[in-house]
Amino acid sequence: MKNTYGFKLKSEKDYLNALSVDSENIRLRLRLADFYIRNKKKKKGLEQYCTAAEKLQVVGKTHSVMAIYRLVYSIDPHWDSVEEHLSQEISDKNQSMAVSDFKEHNLTDFIKKIDIFKDLPDQEIAQIANALNIRKFYSGDVIIRQNEEGDSIFLLLKGSVRIYFDDDIGKSIELAYLTKGDFFGEMGFFGNKIRQASVQSVDDSILLELKKDQIEALFAKYRAIEDVFLKFYHERVLDIVLALTPIFTPLEPQIRKEIAAKFNLVKFNKDSTIVKEGDPGDSMFIIKSGTVRIVKVKDNQANDLAKLNTSEFFGEIGLVTGQKRTADVIADTDVELMKLDKKDIDMVVTKYPEVLNILRDFINERSKDTFSKLMEIKRLSLKKGIV
Repeated sequence: MKNTYGFKLKSEKDYLNALSVDSENIRLRLRLADFYIRNKKKKKGLEQYCTAAEKLQVVGKTHSVMAIYRLVYSIDPHWDSVEEHLSQEISDKNQSMAVSDFKEHNLTDFIKKIDIFKDLPDQEIAQIANALNIRKFYSGDVIIRQNEEGDSIFLLLKGSVRIYFDDDIGKSIELAYLTKGDFFGEMGFFGNKIRQASVQSVDDSILLELKKDQIEALFAKYRAIEDVFLKFYHERVLDIVLALTPIFTPLEPQIRKEIAAKFNLVKFNKDSTIVKEGDPGDSMFIIKSGTVRIVKVKDNQANDLAKLNTSEFFGEIGLVTGQKRTADVIADTDVELMKLDKKDIDMVVTKYPEVLNILRDFINERSKDTFSKLMEIKRLSLKKGIV
């Protein structure tokens, strides 16, 4: 799949080429700035952030401008004139507060009402409350950025945030909308410190931050709490995979979450046969991790038709048409797959007919690709016979 520029955005050159086509695209410029910061090119990144802020200032988007300058300030407080832009906010010290400055919210009562903590004794609740770092973010502030390092977990005390994912062709996909009492950040904690998605404050929000050592101490003492966080972690990983799968991308996050609950997670070792040509087509699969090969056996020769990666899917033809499997699928690496059975896909397409329409479009395209590949195989076979 290509973006509107005709190429994927993976390098500095890609981003600069895209900006040469669409220099007023603020989202694209911010993504270039993010790219520079991730790759330790701070000066270039901050320059792009400030250019984006200046362009937004021209069109009167003051909240977005201030959000960008706050981000610049968090990276380098002495950068250019950022202190001048944020002078009032800096003097108010609103970016970080001590727990003692926030007694009116009665943190212990708030923590008790969160499901994952509700069974803890009062003494433990008090210890958590004392360890929390309270942070304030304004509407439009990016709290967490995709692909950056971070292992804190945040609880929402006030306000709301949106979680979104930027794919490699420049498209932003909404994953979730969280409000008071919800938490996020567990993906960085469980996923090698790398944030798998971005989080942006929708309203002015107040968050409670739990640091890695605090979380580990809590998990060591209360296994049930770790289990809850792990459950949410796996659900959000599946949601990202589902959101990146073309047949489900157009759906609202809440609908995707409902559908994700229907999938079962299955694993196959490298070189295992996942489906066999001629078997009943009673399930479809989405790749959570790893790669698979689509193989067609002709004249006792195995011919690769395609290789599929994370978020791609297979097995949909039998579910929609009632046909038996049209090819073998082999695990090219160790793979984790999300499996959806026929009864569940029937429920999904009945409730959300747009999924069926997208599936049919993909089946038509794949049928054409398979036919072309088979004709090529046939031509190669003839050439071999001639030789």
